[in-house]
Amino acid sequence: MEVEAQQTDPVQVRNLMFVGTTGSGKSSSANWIIGQGEGQPFPVGHDIESCTFCAGEFIYQRSPTEKDRLIDTPGFNDNTMGEAQVNAVIRDISLLLVDPTVKSTGRLDALILVVKFTPTPSMLKSDLEHIIDLFGTAALKSTILLPIYVCNEGAATAPPKTDQEFLQVLNTMPEIVNIMKQGKNEEPNENWFCLWDNKNPREGQKEKLFEKISKLEPYTHQKFIEADQEMKQKIATKANEEVQKQMQKVNEDIATDQAARDQRIKQLQEDSNRQSKELAEARDRASKMTWDIRNTMIQNRKGHESEIQKLYEQMRADKAKRDQQHAEAVKKVKEEHEQERKQLMEQHNADMANMQTQLNNMQAQQNDDSSDDDDFICNLI
Repeated sequence: MEVEAQQTDPVQVRNLMFVGTTGSGKSSSANWIIGQGEGQPFPVGHDIESCTFCAGEFIYQRSPTEKDRLIDTPGFNDNTMGEAQVNAVIRDISLLLVDPTVKSTGRLDALILVVKFTPTPSMLKSDLEHIIDLFGTAALKSTILLPIYVCNEGAATAPPKTDQEFLQVLNTMPEIVNIMKQGKNEEPNENWFCLWDNKNPREGQKEKLFEKISKLEPYTHQKFIEADQEMKQKIATKANEEVQKQMQKVNEDIATDQAARDQRIKQLQEDSNRQSKELAEARDRASKMTWDIRNTMIQNRKGHESEIQKLYEQMRADKAKRDQQHAEAVKKVKEEHEQERKQLMEQHNADMANMQTQLNNMQAQQNDDSSDDDDFICNLI
């Protein structure tokens, strides 16, 4: 963007910069003021779609002796540009406008913060903090809210229709009010904002906006320098806070670790004492068990010796009994053998006697037969 307005120009030129979140309606509002409709001279996107890739300007002839330089800027949270690039573009434009060495008026007459109607506290806070980060807190004295009415038939409640109603809504956002009061150094009032409608324009909304802009305190090069220093200080403070936070976290971590170690040591000591106690108790139990076992073994040994003695006596009695039984059995067998031998001898003697008798009979018979043979032979002779 080039700044061409000469200081020798008899026509007074005001620099009006439209800022806000992508899709809030910055380009549409600037186009409505110019009166050339959507797409001219500033392209218009929808919702969060960005159509402003860099800054654009248009000189609007407000009256024969008054002109407004309308400046459209990339939106905060732009979906096609990074935050650093958006911030650099807006700051470069602002420096061109407020730098007295450049052919310009040397001031920024208004920052028109375009927001949805009615803005959510979180979104409006984010936009205000973005302005403070770019231009410093003093820039809020040069800022006017432009709540744009968006028809929403499904809304639970109707949006505010008057400045007083919107002011009541704004007062329900204490965090936003505190930020604005800190920057503007005044209580909430109707000059903080200008209700706006691009579809069904409110009566005299453009004239009311210009009137309220004329009451703002211009943003100058000196404020820009102060804002730059404020930003550096804020960055340094934030860095220092971050360092302090990190150190605090480290200290907390160290303290937590030390507490954990102390607790662990305490736990280990308690475990050691408990184990020592359990070991001592175990030794006592073992010693008692040893004595009990020894006594039991002694008693058992005595009982065993008695049992063994009984067993020996029983064995001796059994052996004596077995020996007696064996002797009786042997005696009985001997008697049976002797009886059997006698019977056999008697039988043998009887058999021998019988055989002798038979031999004798046979001898006698033979003798008889021999005698008969002799007689027969004699007879034959």
